[in-house]
Amino acid sequence: MICTKCRSPHSEVVNTRSTRGGSQIWRRRRCANCGKVSTTYERQDLSFIQVVSGAQQPIHTSYRRSFLFSSILKSVPEDQLSLIDIDNLIDTIEFKLLDRGEEIIKTEAIKQIVLETLKPIDMNVFMNYLAAHLDFRTKSDINAAIKPY
Repeated sequence: MICTKCRSPHSEVVNTRSTRGGSQIWRRRRCANCGKVSTTYERQDLSFIQVVSGAQQPIHTSYRRSFLFSSILKSVPEDQLSLIDIDNLIDTIEFKLLDRGEEIIKTEAIKQIVLETLKPIDMNVFMNYLAAHLDFRTKSDINAAIKPY
C-alpha cells in the first residue's frame, strides 16, 4: 500500500480482523517511512465467477458487484434502504454465491438468491425487484412467482 502522507510504498500490517461476517478483511497499516497509520478494507474479487445469461445463445460475463448493486438500487424506493444497507445486502448475496461453490452460475440463479435474501428484509424492495426482473403476463404469473418465497 502506498502511504497517503509521504507516498512511500512500504508499510507493515499491525492489526488484522475479519469483518462483515468474513466477507472483508480490515487491516491497520503503519508506514515504514513516516509512521502514519491507516486502515484498509479488502474484499475478495469474485470475477472468477462466470455469469451465464440467455438460453438460445448463452453469453458468459464475469461477475461484477457493481452490476448487482445497481440492479438492487433501482428496486429500492427513495429512502427505503441506505447505500450501506444495500452494500451489506450484497455481502450476504455474495456469501451465498460463494457457498454454492460454482464458478459458472446462471442469471436466474442469482435472481433467486437476491429474491430469497430480499424478502425477509424488505417486502417493498422484494416486490420491486421481482417486478423488474421477471416476466409477468397475468395475475396468476405474479402469484406463481411469489409462491416459492
